[in-house]
Amino acid sequence: MAERGSVWRTAEEAAALHLAQKGYRIVSRNWRDRRGELDIIAVRGEVLVVVEVRGQRADAWMPPEATVGVHKQRRVAAAAQRWLSLHPWAQSGYLVRFDVIGVVVATDVVLHVERAFTVDDVAGFSR
Repeated sequence: MAERGSVWRTAEEAAALHLAQKGYRIVSRNWRDRRGELDIIAVRGEVLVVVEVRGQRADAWMPPEATVGVHKQRRVAAAAQRWLSLHPWAQSGYLVRFDVIGVVVATDVVLHVERAFTVDDVAGFSR
């Protein structure tokens, strides 16, 4: 049985590889501040994608992407707002999208849920 940290690292690597293969350019990984963190920020065309990565072993009872509840969505949106405020280049010309990538590490299954949640789903996001 893999420990939680190694499952997460493996899932994040798989998610980054998946995004790169789909033509996304990774602009940030594991961004953190005192109040939160963002797993992956990527760009493709005119879309800036904030990606929450969820990884798990094959024996979990629910798919990893289903574990991102409203509370986590709010935290991700708030962290994205702070990240955007620190990166002026990203503040114009991009649509912001929130995706979730679930990875079942034991089977190498990667599920990319585009538009997993929107700013309308989480109150308090503004640009």
